[in-house]
Amino acid sequence: MKIDYVDLILIHTPRNVMGVQNYDTFEIWKGLEEAKQLGLTRSIGVSNFNSTDMARILANSTTLPAVNQIETNPTFANQELVAYCQSKSIVVMGYSSFGFLVPRPFNDLSLPPSFEDPTLVGMAEKYGVTVSQVVQRYLVDRYIIPIAGSLNKEHIQSNINIYNFSLCHEDVLIINQFDRNVKVYLIDYEGLFNYMHLAFLKLIEFVECNNLRQYELKS
Repeated sequence: MKIDYVDLILIHTPRNVMGVQNYDTFEIWKGLEEAKQLGLTRSIGVSNFNSTDMARILANSTTLPAVNQIETNPTFANQELVAYCQSKSIVVMGYSSFGFLVPRPFNDLSLPPSFEDPTLVGMAEKYGVTVSQVVQRYLVDRYIIPIAGSLNKEHIQSNINIYNFSLCHEDVLIINQFDRNVKVYLIDYEGLFNYMHLAFLKLIEFVECNNLRQYELKS
């Protein structure tokens, strides 16, 4: 990448999706600790780790994960795991923050709320913002960093402009009522292994094409 360090690097998942022999997330974690000690990254963290996965790192490492990047949104509030991370002073980053408000090509479920939901529309009018900003602010007011991807300049700007208002505590609790404990990203959805395997092969190709020998997979 032609940079001296990265700001943050994560273990993307605790699952051995590639079927690597002797796979151990804690060994990977120790590798990230070494990278931090060498100044190659400022912070290290995890993603998609549950409380059991987190507890193993906390019990055996002196380095606290800076973040746990997990799915959280109105229909999957993930309150128990969020509370666990925050109780350990681990910042929660929430991906898929719009939940089912936006189309999901790999998940055909349709769950409320929608952008036309009267509860969310009423909140948007109350605060003088858009429904999408209410949904993003919902995470912020739960002390979660929302991650919302977009290629639309106006949408990106809208997602940024959520720091000039706050939802009252009662409104956060109201949005919590949309929680159905249903994920957008189904961990075992059909095609996951093939998708991850293809990404892995592309990574190997990139390493070989750019002569990045230090990143070659060791057997």
